[in-house]
Amino acid sequence: MYPSFDCLYLFENPEIFILEIKRTDVPSVTPKTETHKWLLMDKATLDVTALTFLSMKSDFNTEERFFEQGYLSFDSGKAIYIKESTSKQTILNIKETYAIPLVLSLAIQQLLAKTQSL
Repeated sequence: MYPSFDCLYLFENPEIFILEIKRTDVPSVTPKTETHKWLLMDKATLDVTALTFLSMKSDFNTEERFFEQGYLSFDSGKAIYIKESTSKQTILNIKETYAIPLVLSLAIQQLLAKTQSL
């Protein structure tokens, strides 16, 4: 059986998806670092990479997430991801979290199953 999860945030453009998930198949006492994951999927290769969460900031209109691999800023209208290695800005659209594409859901389940068995 594959791990289950809820999608908390979902961002997309023609090249990538970025999303935050919350594992729903683990005990409630599981640390947040184990249940909440930020992931990036390359649409061309279907590779899913876990982003290493460092910190977050929130103000009235803007949310910010800092990862070892880059920086994500979003508000109610759009998101911007800046990859650490290139400093390239990538504009993303905000998607409804219930609209997660099947290919993305399956890739995430496979990644979680693989990391669960390590």
